[in-house]
Amino acid sequence: MDLATSRDGTRLAVDRYGSGTMTPIVLIGSAGDDRARLAPLARELAASHPTLAYDRRGRGDSGDNARDHEGEVDREIEDLAAVIDFAGGHAVLLGYSSGGILALLAATRDLPVEAVVMFEPPFDADGGTPLALDLSDRIAALAREGRKGDAAALFMTEAIGIEPAMVEQLRRSPGWDRQEAVAGALAYDAAVTAEHGDPSTFAGKVPVPVLTLAGRETWPALATAARRAAEVLGGEHRVVEGAGHELVPAAVAPAVVAFLDGLRADSF
Repeated sequence: MDLATSRDGTRLAVDRYGSGTMTPIVLIGSAGDDRARLAPLARELAASHPTLAYDRRGRGDSGDNARDHEGEVDREIEDLAAVIDFAGGHAVLLGYSSGGILALLAATRDLPVEAVVMFEPPFDADGGTPLALDLSDRIAALAREGRKGDAAALFMTEAIGIEPAMVEQLRRSPGWDRQEAVAGALAYDAAVTAEHGDPSTFAGKVPVPVLTLAGRETWPALATAARRAAEVLGGEHRVVEGAGHELVPAAVAPAVVAFLDGLRADSF
């Protein structure tokens, strides 16, 4: 494990996989991910590209020096800038779920990003009800009160759309402690999705190539969101066989590498 330091002094845990002269790929996890869950994909990609996986702030071995939850999105962009600098000063960003929206946003903020890959970004692409802008504040408030289970449950019901009865079942499951461990950090995911969940707001603002991916077996709303985002952004879209919403390294990595190989071929 290495450490990168963000602008506010937050230390971010980073693992590096592979080596070589190709542009590094930085993996950005979803709401419930730490870098360990990204490790299998990182190893798969490292066969052709140096790859880095990091714990987003407040998750895993990364800290969070923020004293409040104002400016959550800006802090995560600053975190990405620190990780990209650690990677060597430029990178391809591969974001999973809400991490995909963060990756796309970073490309509009003058960070040294060469391309963006989004695996099933949770955009509101079909005119549904957008997330409430105060959701991140409500999640953060519950976490500060020590009600981490309630914070995680609120994210699941309002951000993901899981029925309350199902959430109650999940709260009694053996893996619920993992959800509580990242409960405070879920405010960051709620913020980036609520504030930047309409892909049309990115039209004409992303200066790098974009690829969206969706698993063949995923939820229809996520498949639509990925396809619509590619259309709006003028990017590429591919369906990943053998995958649902979960990252399947052996299925996702070839699609990513083929996209990047195509960009290199076009540059010659």
